[in-house]
Amino acid sequence: MDIEAAIDLVSAWLDAVQVESASHRVDEPQARYRARDARGEPGANSTWPLAIHEAAHAVVATRGGLRVSYARLRADGSGAVNYEATPTSVNEMVSRVMADLAGVFAELLRDPHPLRRQQLATSCDVLVARLNADLCRGLVPTWELSHRCFAVLGACAVASSWQDITRVSRALDTSGSLSSTRIAALCWAGPRCAL
Repeated sequence: MDIEAAIDLVSAWLDAVQVESASHRVDEPQARYRARDARGEPGANSTWPLAIHEAAHAVVATRGGLRVSYARLRADGSGAVNYEATPTSVNEMVSRVMADLAGVFAELLRDPHPLRRQQLATSCDVLVARLNADLCRGLVPTWELSHRCFAVLGACAVASSWQDITRVSRALDTSGSLSSTRIAALCWAGPRCAL
């Protein structure tokens, strides 16, 4: 899928989120994932799409200056990246929305199966991104932060970080879990393009 089509799709998904029920629909799966992480369930070698999805969250969050704790692939085929933003910082919250959407864009740019696209449309990533986008708009109501604006920022963050995302995904796929220090080292390793 080309980047413009991916932006249009994610922008439409953000528009379609029913905000009234979004936080409730996110709470239960996130509580389940936090419980698995607290139990220290072992990581597993995954298929490539999961590693690239989680690596995209980790790289965009790290490069956006967010506090990243870990990236993990779980034995049940799910994954998680723990990152935080200060809810009163516009810069951090914009970075947060970009990181929330990063996994979705990493998959869309690789043209997933239509069934997977349907799953992504209603995923926790899209729901959380919409809720955080609304928080951003509340912080700076005079800015015109449309869903398309957030989609463009997320897509560009992924496209411009693709080398780092693939590097982190290979390490994550191999080890099953990466600390914030390893993620940061992998993000800043390798050649940089000249400006």
